[in-house]
Amino acid sequence: MSNLSAGAPLEAGAAPVGRSSGLLIDSARADRMLPFEVWYPIEVSAAVTPSVYELLPGTGFTAAGAFDAPPAPGKYPLVIFSHGRTGTRIAYTLLCEAMAALGTVVVSADHPGDTLIDWALEAASDDETNEMSRVADARLMLDA
Repeated sequence: MSNLSAGAPLEAGAAPVGRSSGLLIDSARADRMLPFEVWYPIEVSAAVTPSVYELLPGTGFTAAGAFDAPPAPGKYPLVIFSHGRTGTRIAYTLLCEAMAALGTVVVSADHPGDTLIDWALEAASDDETNEMSRVADARLMLDA
């Protein structure tokens, strides 16, 4: 895989970050499937192996989030991060990692019908559908 390496703009003393992936299914909306990422603080003593994020088959980048590392104990504020038009859940990885390193849990999901792949395949939804779907997607992430 052709990889790029990126360093998150973390402040000195920021906590190391973990990352997990998953799939949310909303059966109330024709089984709408949302692939998601979650970034979160981990113990300072935790071994950190950078994550590899695949953008397209054979192309990706590495970043600081340690895949499936156990979270640091405690309660943290939650940020639901919604990518922009034609974006993806990992397009803002460095920003999401930086927020997690400062003590938040950040969740970002792809919005089917409004990702780069959807637009490239001419399978994108219309603006009104995308706007309504994003609200329901955020509710699904909050309820999960």
